[in-house]
Amino acid sequence: MTSDSDSDDVPLIRKRRKSEHMLDGEGLGTKRERSVSVGNGEEDRRMGSGTDVLEKKRTEEGLQRKKVKKEEEEEDFEDQPRSVIRSTLVHGKKEDAGGSGVNGTVNRSSRGRKDVRIAESRKKQNGVGKDKAITKKPSKIQERKKTQTKGKSAQKGKKRKPRGVSQVAKVSKNERVKIRESDEEDDDGMRWWDADQGDEIKWSTLEHHGVLFPPAYKPHGVPLVYDGHEIFLDPVSEEVATFYAAKLETDYVQKATFRKNFFHDFQRVLKKAKEPLALKIKTLEKCDFKRIWDHLEAEKAKKKEIPPAEKKRIREEEQERIKKYTVAMVDGREEKVGNFRVEPPGLFLGRGEHPLAGKLKKRVKPEDITINIGKNVPVPPCPLDGHKWGRIIHNNKVTWLATWKDSITNGFKYVWLGAGSAFKGMSDHAKFEKARMLKDHIDKIRKEYTEGFDSKNRAVRQRSIALYLIDKLALRVGNEKGEDEADTVGCCSLRVEHVKFNDPQTVEFDFLGKDSIRYYNTVEIDRKAYVTMKTFIVGKKNEENIFDELTVSSLNDYLKELMPGLSAKVFRTYNASITLDRLLTSTTTKDTVVNKLVFYNQQNKEVAILCNHQRSLPKAHGAQMEKLSTKLNDAKKWLRELQRGLKDSKSKGGEAVTVIQLVRPKPVIKAEMNEKQRAEERQKAENSSPEKVERRMKREQLERNIAASKEKIVKLEAERQTKDDLKTVALGTSKINYLDPRITVAWCKRFEVPIEKVFAKTLLTKFAWAMETIESFKF
Repeated sequence: MTSDSDSDDVPLIRKRRKSEHMLDGEGLGTKRERSVSVGNGEEDRRMGSGTDVLEKKRTEEGLQRKKVKKEEEEEDFEDQPRSVIRSTLVHGKKEDAGGSGVNGTVNRSSRGRKDVRIAESRKKQNGVGKDKAITKKPSKIQERKKTQTKGKSAQKGKKRKPRGVSQVAKVSKNERVKIRESDEEDDDGMRWWDADQGDEIKWSTLEHHGVLFPPAYKPHGVPLVYDGHEIFLDPVSEEVATFYAAKLETDYVQKATFRKNFFHDFQRVLKKAKEPLALKIKTLEKCDFKRIWDHLEAEKAKKKEIPPAEKKRIREEEQERIKKYTVAMVDGREEKVGNFRVEPPGLFLGRGEHPLAGKLKKRVKPEDITINIGKNVPVPPCPLDGHKWGRIIHNNKVTWLATWKDSITNGFKYVWLGAGSAFKGMSDHAKFEKARMLKDHIDKIRKEYTEGFDSKNRAVRQRSIALYLIDKLALRVGNEKGEDEADTVGCCSLRVEHVKFNDPQTVEFDFLGKDSIRYYNTVEIDRKAYVTMKTFIVGKKNEENIFDELTVSSLNDYLKELMPGLSAKVFRTYNASITLDRLLTSTTTKDTVVNKLVFYNQQNKEVAILCNHQRSLPKAHGAQMEKLSTKLNDAKKWLRELQRGLKDSKSKGGEAVTVIQLVRPKPVIKAEMNEKQRAEERQKAENSSPEKVERRMKREQLERNIAASKEKIVKLEAERQTKDDLKTVALGTSKINYLDPRITVAWCKRFEVPIEKVFAKTLLTKFAWAMETIESFKF
């Protein structure tokens, strides 16, 4: 289920136009007519001339008019995924050192050869070829379509996208207004938003058990104190008050926006309850939630008191209860479901300084939910008595299982198959293949935008500079913000206040990027780009946009003319992956596995810095570093003692000698201990002084222990260095979303590093398709 996205500064869930048929099978996918012509030239020759040609033209024009009308009237259901370039299209491109298959191998199956022919014919049909990747001359079809739709386009004021690349990456009208970059995923099984779902059938049969609802609220009866008086609330109001009480010790309640939004919604709930005393609550400042907070803390303490055996029993019962929701049957095969739980009600937190933070997320009911399931299979029964599902549909052109409307954003949330599913694997593979495809076009693209620095057209100059910054600095594309969205920016939405120019060619960037993470970077840029960019701020106020004649949609429309399916976010994936691929080439085979891992993390860090993947300093960082330093000091003392013992043993002809080891007591954890008691025992052991333990060792034992101690010291030093280097850098985001996993798999194979040392279990599942990559793979 998607909640937030790691994407750009564009909101995850966009507002949509309402439609009665929106949730029917036809309304869930953007309709596009697809045609594959194998051998377009031969077909033209068969058409002949004269009447046949005229008839052919009339037919094509009629279809185009119908298609345009259909696209204008169609309602877009935008939060469903749209598939990116299929992997079969990628197989049609030039094979490089790494091969062209999923794992760097050539697809030699008959189906693969057929896909190559189809892909090539599509390229010819659309005028999209490798040698003609950068061309802005419209085809005849484009010109005809432009003429036919001129009236409607002028009325709506929307630029239509180039026809020549529609087969590869179509973008709906609404999506061109706000393009979602789901490149930093990672919340609640978030999915990548694909370029186009199209009319492609995703499955033949689909069966699942629906969704799991959170438990009903159980009133605790603890009063809210208002102006010194106890007020016992009705269950609905009490639940909302409890949401706020749970946040008392967090930074959220210190934010004015959070408090204001909460109290606004809290008062609305109180008015509906019509409780005489509750209606007297007029200001948040007089509300005292401390007694409710104390109750919550007491409940937490009770849970910690539960014996481990009882916890295990409860956990096993819960796993058995939810088991059926964790899997779905897709075309006869079992697939794991990502997040099958409906979000519980609560207070919206948002990311960064979100203007809606603190608002009440309402409880989702079965009537709010649409179930997508195959025909002729049992519809999952509604798990709540007295309720029923809102809608049941059978749309095999999408891959989500259930959806409902978010009460905060008025958008839609989804339940998807798990990260290791075939659908997700195909989507990830296609995304990275598209980035690899950019490698074949990047030189021409850079040449074109560099020439654009001198264009007489101001809009072209702005587009060229923006693309230069996106390419060179890996900036997110950015977009305009609504009043109900956090004021974070990207390249296209940079304002004058966000940059400082220092002659001769240094620019200082300072702004809040995604998730309100500060982007601060002083960088020397191309001199011509510097001079051109500086002209964009002349006569402007601090709050005005630098690129006032550029929009994200126009930039992406232009990029699709340069390469099929290209958008600004592809540069980010390309630059991250190509950077890691180049950095890893300096690995030496003589290093130990530990040192190789340190090296890998350092290169990953460089990519994370490039992408501005920062994090705040972890609260436990100081304690963790201190603990590692203690372990390292103990290990070094033990090594010196062993070396002293070995020297004595050699002087005595190899006889056994006594060595003294400082051993810190281990915590004594008993089965009957609860969580609190175990924590206390661990703390007690850590604070205890080490004990001196005498050991008798012969020369051979001493030598073995010395070798083991040296290895341990190397590991501890590497761990300490890595932890300190990465204290404010988040490596996970780039691994999950930007770095082609085949680069890492190939590197691990070349230098005999266990892949489990680099990828966590979740990533091994997510990137199962990349595990067979050959070691010679190159991005």
